[in-house]
Amino acid sequence: MESSSLLSCFEVTGRAQHYIYRNQVRIWPFGTAHHLVVIDKSSRALNVISKLDRFRALEGKFKVCPLSFGPPDKRQLVCLEDVAKPKFEKR
Repeated sequence: MESSSLLSCFEVTGRAQHYIYRNQVRIWPFGTAHHLVVIDKSSRALNVISKLDRFRALEGKFKVCPLSFGPPDKRQLVCLEDVAKPKFEKR
């Protein structure tokens, strides 16, 4: 997926949560007010993200590749490439 991304991939530390009403996984980078909406996942990331549910959040270091442009205070669509140091916690 990296070859079709609009910008270079980057790493962000934050919290990921699954939202059932929209069937989305969103990542909130720590220290910011914006969020990243995961619309595609690599097979490595899918193994970790698939364990999310409405009762558990995931903190970690996420490698993401942007799929859309947008102002930094708004949501951005991303492809999730990898998750390092995953830590699940109750919501």
